[in-house]
Amino acid sequence: MDGATPVTIRLRRSIPEHDAYTVHLANSRFIVLATARPSDVRRWVATTRWLYAPSLRRGRLVAGLGVQWTPTFRTLDGKTPVPATLQLCVGDCCLVFHLAQAYAIPEALRRFLADQRTTFLGSGSAYDCRTLWDHFGLRVGCGRELRAMLGVGNASMEEMADRFLGYPGVSKSRDVAISAWDAPRLSMDQVEYAAVDAYLAFLLGFYLSLDNDGPEYLGHNEVVLDDGTEVLGEDDWYDEDYGYGCDMDDDRDEVRGEDDRYEQDYGCDMDVDGEEVLGEDDWYGQGTELPYGCPRGMASFRVQMQSHVIQKLR
Repeated sequence: MDGATPVTIRLRRSIPEHDAYTVHLANSRFIVLATARPSDVRRWVATTRWLYAPSLRRGRLVAGLGVQWTPTFRTLDGKTPVPATLQLCVGDCCLVFHLAQAYAIPEALRRFLADQRTTFLGSGSAYDCRTLWDHFGLRVGCGRELRAMLGVGNASMEEMADRFLGYPGVSKSRDVAISAWDAPRLSMDQVEYAAVDAYLAFLLGFYLSLDNDGPEYLGHNEVVLDDGTEVLGEDDWYDEDYGYGCDMDDDRDEVRGEDDRYEQDYGCDMDVDGEEVLGEDDWYGQGTELPYGCPRGMASFRVQMQSHVIQKLR
C-alpha cells in the first residue's frame, strides 16, 4: 500500500522460556518480550512499576492493553472466548503473555491489573476485560475504551493510528488475527500483531495525555515532591504496596523488598532460587543494548512523541 507505515520485527533472542524482539514502527522502536513463564511476567511487572513509580504513585500511569484468542467458529451461547494472549505496553516496553501455555498467573500481574492508579487502554477494552475476568479471574481496575475517549465511534485501531498519530496504513493481517493463538509457541507474525496493537493503544493514551491533565511520563529516575521539586532517591525504586526493590529506612540503612533483590547499579539481582532477576544485560542498562525488557526512560520518548504529534496536527 502506497504511503503505508512500515512495520518490521527482528528476533533478538530465543531461549526455551521466551522470545525477545525489537519492533520498528515507522521511526519508533520498542522492545517485546513474548513468554508463557509466570516468573518472566512477574519481573516485567516489577521492572515496569519501578521505572514508572512516580507516575504510578500519582495515579497517572497508562498502559496499552489487548487480548487475542483463537476463533472457535461455533456459537458461544453468550459466553466469552478464552483469551490466548494478554499484551501490555508501557513506554517502549511490551509484554505478550501467552496465557494459553502458562501454567499459572503470577500474583504480581493480578495486582498490577487491579491497581486503579494505572489506566489500561485498548480498542474493545470492555470485552477484553470481561474475557480476562471470566476465564482467569483477572480484574482490570481501570479499563478505558479508546474509541469512546477519542470520540471516533467504531473506528478501527488502524484508523485511530492514522488520524491521531500520523501512522497511515498500519496493516493488521486478518490471517494472523484468526490464527492459532493457542499454539505451543507464538510465531513472529503473531507477536508482531499483538505487540503493535498494545503499542498503538499506549501511544493513543499518550496522545490523550498531551492536551489534558491525564497520565504523565517522567524519566525513570525522577521523583517529584509535593512542592514540585524533582529529586533522586529511595522513592525512585521502591513501592510499599509491592515491596519490589530496596528502600532506605529512617537511619538511611538499606532494606530489602519481599521479592526483588534489587541493587541500584541497574539491577544486579538474584532471586531466592539463584535465578537472575534483573541484570543490566537482560533488562536495563544505561548505554547498553536492550535484548528485551524495559526502556531507558521516558524523557526522550516524550520529546519524540510530542514532536511527532505536533507535526501531525499542523
